[in-house]
Amino acid sequence: MDRFNRLCDLLSPCNILADVGCDHGYVAELALKKGICKHVYITDISAPSLKKAKALLDKSYPENYTAYLCDGLKSVPQPDQVIIAGMGGMEIANILKKSVYKPIIGVFQPMKNANILRKELHLLGYGIKKDFVFYDRNKYYDVIKAELNFDDNYTALEEEFGRDNLSGNPDFQKYLSSRVKAITKALGAKDISFESKNELTRQLEQLKELITNET
Repeated sequence: MDRFNRLCDLLSPCNILADVGCDHGYVAELALKKGICKHVYITDISAPSLKKAKALLDKSYPENYTAYLCDGLKSVPQPDQVIIAGMGGMEIANILKKSVYKPIIGVFQPMKNANILRKELHLLGYGIKKDFVFYDRNKYYDVIKAELNFDDNYTALEEEFGRDNLSGNPDFQKYLSSRVKAITKALGAKDISFESKNELTRQLEQLKELITNET
C-alpha cells in the first residue's frame, strides 16, 4: 500500500526503530526491507495484533525485531526514532506524554486531530520538519515528522493546517474541496442547531479562503 511507503520514506536511517501500535507489522517489515533500520521494536496493546506482527516478521526478519505487549512506549527501551500511525492525534500525544523519555525523532500519522497533535508536539519541545496530507485508496492521511529541540517557527495557521499543505500541496487542495462539500451538505440539514450552524459556517469560510489563497 502506498500509505506505508509514504510513511517509511519519511523515516531517517537508524539502528533501532520503534513501531508503536504496530498492528499487523507491515510498517516494521517494510522499514527492515528498505534497510531504514537494523532492528525494530514492535509494540501493541493488543495481544492478537502483536501476534500477527510477530508471525509476519518471523518469516524474513526473525533476528531483527523485539516485541513488547504494552501501552505505548511503556517498558520499551529508548529507540533512535519512533513511528506511530493509525491512532488519533490526542492518543499519539498522550503516548509521548506518558513515556519516561522523549524520542528524538518521530513520524506520526494521526487519523484525526492533526492540529491538536501539532500543538502538543510543540508543547513537548518538538519542532515539525515535514507535515502534509496525502491521498491513498479513497482516504486522506495527515503525516507529521517531528524532531526534539528543532526550531520550526510555526505560525498559528500552519499549526492548524500544516506548513507543507499551505505551501502548495495538490492533495491538500482536494481535501479542502471535499471538506467544503461535506460541510455545505451538513448546513443543509433541517435539524441543525444554531450553535452548530455558526461553527460550520465559520469553518466553511476559512476553508474557502484557503482554497482561494492556494489557487
